[in-house]
Amino acid sequence: MTATETTPLAGRRSGQPRGPSRRVRLPWLAAAAGLAVLVAALVLWGFGRAAERREVVMVVAPVEAGDPITDAALGSTMAAIDSSSTQLFSASQRAELVGKIAAIDLAPGDLLGPSLISTGPSVPDGWLEIGGLLRAGRYPVSLSVGDQLLALPMDGADVTPVAVLVVESSVGDDRALTVVLAAAPESAAQVAQWAASDDLVLVRVGAQP
Repeated sequence: MTATETTPLAGRRSGQPRGPSRRVRLPWLAAAAGLAVLVAALVLWGFGRAAERREVVMVVAPVEAGDPITDAALGSTMAAIDSSSTQLFSASQRAELVGKIAAIDLAPGDLLGPSLISTGPSVPDGWLEIGGLLRAGRYPVSLSVGDQLLALPMDGADVTPVAVLVVESSVGDDRALTVVLAAAPESAAQVAQWAASDDLVLVRVGAQP
């Protein structure tokens, strides 16, 4: 009987062991890629939400309904803004809100929006409104709606000034002031007479020391 000689494999002739086979698991790669996409989307969403935050006007001191809003009662804070939220005043609009009238009682922490301020000053009950046109130099340059001023004629000697409230005002190109004032019933006719005769002057009384 003839013995059969078996030829070893080439790899075995070299004496090198066979390395482990590498299997690519496609489902796992797909899951990892999906997770990476999800994480990236969450990061972008977070940055997007941060970009929607802006500095808005916040109430820092109580203001009662009907009272003018002072600068000391206003501050600012960062707030998240979205298209469905109520419009809020930006911190850059703070100066425009000074002197506006609170439509409701305002408390510290309230974010100020159009619905919380009145469109005009609170005119005392029974007071009458008077229209007038004042030339430049006959009214305070810093005049604004809601101001409480004193009205008197050009020649104010021996005349008691009349307390008035600025209801509306606008300044023309020639610096002439078109104004609507409110005054107590017993004084309204006098103020109207001064306005009609182009004799009306408005002054502001400074704070007493």
